[in-house]
Amino acid sequence: MKLFPRLLAPAAALLSLGAAAPLGAQSITENHFQAVNLTIADNSIIGASSTQTFGPGIGDTAVFSITQVTVTLNITGGFNGDYYAYLQHTDPSGNSTIAILLNRSGRTSTNLDGYLDAGLSNVVFSDAAANGDIHLYQSVVNPSGAALTGTWQPDARAVNPATATDAATRSAFLSAFTGADAHGAWTLFVADFAAGGQGIFVDWNLTITGVPEPGTVAVGALLLGALAWHQRRRFARQGPPKS
Repeated sequence: MKLFPRLLAPAAALLSLGAAAPLGAQSITENHFQAVNLTIADNSIIGASSTQTFGPGIGDTAVFSITQVTVTLNITGGFNGDYYAYLQHTDPSGNSTIAILLNRSGRTSTNLDGYLDAGLSNVVFSDAAANGDIHLYQSVVNPSGAALTGTWQPDARAVNPATATDAATRSAFLSAFTGADAHGAWTLFVADFAAGGQGIFVDWNLTITGVPEPGTVAVGALLLGALAWHQRRRFARQGPPKS
């Protein structure tokens, strides 16, 4: 019983130096927060944007293959029915993918103004949110003019914000990022598409869950196996170490 820890101790030491992820790790979750504090121009396509970039010498991520992305967003003021927001990921090869977070919440064929509540307070966007579609959040909870809170599914309607309503097909979910390498540029863009009221894009947090690069775990496993094999051969020649 005393032999096994002795045999593995040198291997474990080398593994901790040579591997970025623990042996057998299934997934990791990273949180990337960005303070913004930018005014969202009223009734303008210019909007406000914030970018977080992951790559050598810039900031990093260990996620090699994404399994889930969620976003937490804070906006103060303005009218939620005016806001259009998306998350865009551009990978190191220049390929871009977009998920639509907001697209004129509350806007329908009979209510072209959308909801008049003022902003988002720690709203989490998740494809799996039990509250359902943020476009129709007042069917679940009515903030009565205050900021919306809670966890919601993204709007996902990849249509022109000038004409968007609840009837548009939902297709641009956060699942669009599944399988991607997390490296590259992540941009959150917010714009106000109707006159009246002005908001502030306060901050956002990007939560990425996925698996690390296979090589980091594989190299560690090879080191561990090789050292254990070496110790077994040594044990066979010299007998068990003294206690």
